[in-house]
Amino acid sequence: MTSVARTVAVLIGAALAACAWLSWAGANTALAIPFRTLWDPGHSVDAAPAWYTTVALTVWIAGALIAFGGIIGSRATVIVGALIGAATAVTWVLSNAASSSAAAVTVPNIKVGAYAAIALGLIALLMAALTRDTSVPTLR
Repeated sequence: MTSVARTVAVLIGAALAACAWLSWAGANTALAIPFRTLWDPGHSVDAAPAWYTTVALTVWIAGALIAFGGIIGSRATVIVGALIGAATAVTWVLSNAASSSAAAVTVPNIKVGAYAAIALGLIALLMAALTRDTSVPTLR
């Protein structure tokens, strides 16, 4: 990866991690969305979930992997982080869209945090695919 691509990867990783604090559904951030809602969108919670049981944790991990991949210049690490980030948000949006549960979030109520996570994950994937450093010979 070139130095510009590495810098962009670090910035994308930081932006993806910040998506955890953006609104995902109504006024709820990813910190208020239990991880279980990825496969059970009608799941309701009586109390606020612990941060380590929320969608925010996967978004933070994805952002950290992208940023770390940019720091060490590893396209593979950037790709893994981008796939985790985009897949988490896409799975949450699609599971809510396909759910017949009354407690599921309707698509018009899904906010910028989820869509930004999807967009940043896809941008990181595209960047990693297009920024292959051809000046360093690799085995094929």
